[in-house]
Amino acid sequence: MAKKNTAASEDVTKEEVSNPIVEDAPKEPTIDEQLQQLKDQMLRDRAELENFKRRMNEERIKERKYAQQNLLTKLVGILDNLERGFNAEYASVEAFKEGLKSVVKQVELTLQEESVTEIEAYQQPFDATKHQAVMTDYNPEIADQTVIEVFQKGYMYKDRILRPSMVKVNQKEN
Repeated sequence: MAKKNTAASEDVTKEEVSNPIVEDAPKEPTIDEQLQQLKDQMLRDRAELENFKRRMNEERIKERKYAQQNLLTKLVGILDNLERGFNAEYASVEAFKEGLKSVVKQVELTLQEESVTEIEAYQQPFDATKHQAVMTDYNPEIADQTVIEVFQKGYMYKDRILRPSMVKVNQKEN
């Protein structure tokens, strides 16, 4: 009987050798499979990039659409103060003027916060990029091409001119 067991075990051993059990070893992808994987990854990356561009564009549009919201909120507050001022009862014209001065100050502060500054013009050399000469006059005591009167203030927004100052310029008689 021992021989049978030995023979049986020899048979099993021979089968195992002739039919070895192959473990699931990682199989190398073929060139075509690698190419397909790269194409799929490229398409996913391209779609992700397009989605990113679309989101950025939508954000930019939204920012432009609501860019002035902060300024407009401030202006609405100023408008409220003007309406209150007009509806108030004043003891004198001077009291009304004082109320109006405070609203003007509020407007000036709001413009300053928004990087809007007044263009200095009075007694400054005439600068055609910042001043618009609407009149000339001659005063021998004042240097030639000097602003001698400001009819309307000019303003700059950061480094751009919102509106030039309308001025009278001293000019030598020809």
